[in-house]
Amino acid sequence: MFDDVAIYNVALSDSEIQAVIDKKISEDPTEPSTDEDPTEPSTDEDSTEPSTDEDSTKPSESETTTDKIDNPDVDSNNFDVTNADAEKVNKEAVVTGLPENVTLRVASIEKSSTDYNAIAEFVNKELKGKKVAAADLSLVKDNVAYAEQPSGKVKVTLSVFENIKDAKWIQVYRYDNTAKKFVEVDKAVEVKDGKFTFETDHFTPYLFASADAPKEEPIPTTTAQSTTTGKTVTDTGSKPKTGDSAPIAVFAGLAAAGLAVFAVNKKRKNA
Repeated sequence: MFDDVAIYNVALSDSEIQAVIDKKISEDPTEPSTDEDPTEPSTDEDSTEPSTDEDSTKPSESETTTDKIDNPDVDSNNFDVTNADAEKVNKEAVVTGLPENVTLRVASIEKSSTDYNAIAEFVNKELKGKKVAAADLSLVKDNVAYAEQPSGKVKVTLSVFENIKDAKWIQVYRYDNTAKKFVEVDKAVEVKDGKFTFETDHFTPYLFASADAPKEEPIPTTTAQSTTTGKTVTDTGSKPKTGDSAPIAVFAGLAAAGLAVFAVNKKRKNA
């Protein structure tokens, strides 16, 4: 405002300069207020803004966590056999007693298979804490699935799976498709040179679990007695019965009577 006055100061008198100042003041009586415009949006947090607090409808961590034992889909014991391990065991497998051109096929079990949940449930309930390997044992003929089962027991020798590589004894189970449950094939088979052998007459999904060595059964013993001759005889526990000497006495009496009769007869002849 006063810049304009300085321009006019060259040619204007004091009264004229005052008139210009008064005019400017009348045209712009006040400077803009620095107070906050009441219509300006508030910078305070909008009450309608969604809360950053955790959504109450979101399931809590405890609600989404499932118990591994109750959920058969959970692989709590790591019983899965890799494809590479299954292929290795398959190449080294030996089976005796199968029909001609029929061979064993060892394969891993897919999680999408119908048997997987049954395996997981059995492992979690019956074999918890043990090292387990699950594999599908089936028969093939000329590279085609062979549906028939053996007519009798066959002997199967497998290499130890990687899952149970430290096992000294192995417990064997197979899945019974009719009863829909696992049955024990062998309680404990010994691992020798990295291989183990068992007998079976059915090929289905199998479980191989680490096991303890079987307890030895005590061997029955007999009581021996020494005789006066130095020989050892077995005590049968039988004792002479009362009256066993009676027949001997009878025979002795008869023999004496016979001798007496013989003596009398001899005297008569001599006379």
